[in-house]
Amino acid sequence: MESPDVAPLENLLACLEVPALPLQLLLKQKPEWRELPVVVISEDRPQGIVTWLNAKAREFRILPGQTYAAALGLCRDLRASIVPPAAIGTCIAHLVTLLRTYCPRIEPSDDEPGVFWLDTRGLWRLWPPKKWAYTIIDALAAITFSSVMAIGFSHFGTYAAARAIAVALERPTQRNRPPLL
Repeated sequence: MESPDVAPLENLLACLEVPALPLQLLLKQKPEWRELPVVVISEDRPQGIVTWLNAKAREFRILPGQTYAAALGLCRDLRASIVPPAAIGTCIAHLVTLLRTYCPRIEPSDDEPGVFWLDTRGLWRLWPPKKWAYTIIDALAAITFSSVMAIGFSHFGTYAAARAIAVALERPTQRNRPPLL
């Protein structure tokens, strides 16, 4: 017979987000850019579109969708580069392999690089949910990827919660208090 504490946990799903995965890949390649305004662009020319950016670039009012030329006009010290789709795909495959250490069923998002849904069925007998989540986040941090996770009952619900956490961490309140979610 199922333990009353484990049965409700059997239907849980986790959404792991590695926010701005292409930007994180770029900053792994160019660690000297970490403290500078940085954008990922679609192509290496003035008409290339800004696709990802860090908080420092956002301080200059640079936004996704702007051209590289417009962004450079807002910040002279802006650093930019492309991150090829093949590099993103290779990274996602590497992350899926790493995640299989903690969960046998992983579904990477087709639409947003860095979003993964993890099927947690059967895991709660081995791991308490919070410990499991932090173990995965710590494993990603060990290979210099920042990540957040939400655990819930649906793809949409867990994605929305993970996204909210990622946005809250990206934009702390004016008083520098941690986000409340």
